Amino acid sequence: MCGFVGSVAYQGAVSLPAIDRATHALRHRGPDDEGYMLARMEVDDAMPFAGPDSVGSLDLPRLPTRGDAAYDLAFGFRRLAILDPSPAGHQPMRTLSGSHWIVFNGEIYNHWDLRAELEALGHSFTTRCDAETLLAALVEWGPAATDKLEGMWAFACWSVAEKTLLLSRDRPGIKPLYFTEHQGRFGFASEIRSLLELTGMERRCHPQRAFDFLRFGVTDDGDTTFFDGIRQLPPAHSLRLDLTSGKTELTRYWEPPTGPADRIDATEAAEQVRTLFCESIDAHLLSDVPVGVALSGGIDSSAVLAAMTRDASEKSPTRAFGFVAEQHSLDESRWMKIAAENAGARLETTKPGSAELARDMGRLIDTQEQPFGSTSIYAQHRVCQLARQHEIPVLLSGQGADELLAGYLPYIPARAASLVGSGSLGRAVRFLRSSCANPGVGPRWLIPRLANMMVPGWLEAPARRIGGEPLAPSWIESGWFEKAGVSLTSRREPRSRERLRDRLRQAFSETSLPMLLRFEDRNSMAFSIESRVPFLHRPLIERLLTLPESLLIDDRARTKAVFRDAMRGMVPDPILDRRDKIGFTPPEQVWLEALQPIVDSTLLGDGVSRIRGLNPQALHADWEAVRRGHGGFDFRFWRGINLVLWADRFSVSFDDSGLR
Repeated sequence: MCGFVGSVAYQGAVSLPAIDRATHALRHRGPDDEGYMLARMEVDDAMPFAGPDSVGSLDLPRLPTRGDAAYDLAFGFRRLAILDPSPAGHQPMRTLSGSHWIVFNGEIYNHWDLRAELEALGHSFTTRCDAETLLAALVEWGPAATDKLEGMWAFACWSVAEKTLLLSRDRPGIKPLYFTEHQGRFGFASEIRSLLELTGMERRCHPQRAFDFLRFGVTDDGDTTFFDGIRQLPPAHSLRLDLTSGKTELTRYWEPPTGPADRIDATEAAEQVRTLFCESIDAHLLSDVPVGVALSGGIDSSAVLAAMTRDASEKSPTRAFGFVAEQHSLDESRWMKIAAENAGARLETTKPGSAELARDMGRLIDTQEQPFGSTSIYAQHRVCQLARQHEIPVLLSGQGADELLAGYLPYIPARAASLVGSGSLGRAVRFLRSSCANPGVGPRWLIPRLANMMVPGWLEAPARRIGGEPLAPSWIESGWFEKAGVSLTSRREPRSRERLRDRLRQAFSETSLPMLLRFEDRNSMAFSIESRVPFLHRPLIERLLTLPESLLIDDRARTKAVFRDAMRGMVPDPILDRRDKIGFTPPEQVWLEALQPIVDSTLLGDGVSRIRGLNPQALHADWEAVRRGHGGFDFRFWRGINLVLWADRFSVSFDDSGLR
């Protein structure tokens, strides 16, 4: 797990001081080694260089940051050594012939199988690193090599002879990769902060991203970011850059499965899911350093821990790390202890409060680089910090399970809508009655959500107004967004007969999962930890997304039904039989009330006037009403506060002159 940055100068030369700064900005992603490659593309001349943190035994020249050397291609790299931590894993890495160079962030879990296949084709290897396997695969198969990869990755590979640069990102988008074109240069990096250092570009807020965030909490979608002019490579895509002409070609190499669900009974499905899940866990344990687990006490992380430890030959207890909430109703200590005792794991916990959140707020915003929907990610932030304090550099988590197995309560009305849409009205009524066994679910919660799913698109705006949820409430400055050309509409869900499967595919590709993966990547890498997500293994993804809806949420309204059945006998029954869902959930309203001085200074301070698209006075008035008990709490308050704090930390402009 690492971080990298690169720059291509179509005219003139790359800025070596900027490459140095941009690479240094990624030090937290790779404290174990540092490396550079500088090239003159026209004459196919490339050289490796070292930095202050480079492994000394490599004996490389230091990166020049002065003078007029006319390099027009540069790579910078920071390494977190997980596989083959010897100096042999140094990057940027090149083939023995020098025909290709690569910088790579991630893990290829099937790299030993690929290596055997490549050796049979005549390739030889000198390291145990998956980076070398990946490089050989790209030499042998070109961009089609991504079809063979199982794992998580973002990489940039320069083909010297073809004069092309290939960027690629893994299927679910676990590993990040951003790029921009600015003043005759193409830049790419693992984090936005590096691109800002690399380009010196003006920092202007992207209006559509700001609206989608403020109104609907959507933070990560498609190729846009909150920084206008900085794009992200979408998941499951590769980008080929012709270094001669500057032309780019974006290709999608994989899509989540669509079409009708498979016909399969519950018993067979549970057996297949159990087998695929355990195979994924085994693959994700590939490491030359200790591996732990982020444990919430819910079904997903408890299953990860149980599968990790099902082999009794383990020499030492697995380390598990969890978050304990101050508020008793959100405390999952009991469940974490049950899961840890079942697995024979050693459990460590952290219990941060509002004072610590106030202390760490600036660092949290810096870490995430873009706004985030709630302070719940601070719990994850502290769990990662705890793991690093205990010298565990790799964590497995249950991320992605909810988007594949329908784990969130709002998926229940989607399942009901499918039943209604198929004409199974009696079955739908029985399902709705059963769903009330889930905590927090009742007729007053269910009926409006079901009705919203059944409303035609042209009725959405008036229906929202009648329901008291207009698309542009008073705390949003709609005029600014309209001037910016933003469409003040919500994201419409696909309307096939299988509403639940449609919604899961949308959550996987567009809404929930992309932002959760960004949060997890930044929180873990802030403490130099590699976070792995075994639910997002391609064979498991493709199996779960083709299951019938009745196996995801069954007629008893059990969410994750097939997975609960699959894990029976491995995960303790009390955890599998849980109907509540908490996870790393802090007492959001309590925390914000304790942070009242920050709320006031953020929404009523002098600097807030430059933040366009938000009516801070109206939002603050709504907040005061909630504090007095005259309204319900929701996450719009944090979103408004977060947008202001983010813009201040990153000096982001909302200047009308920049509107498109």
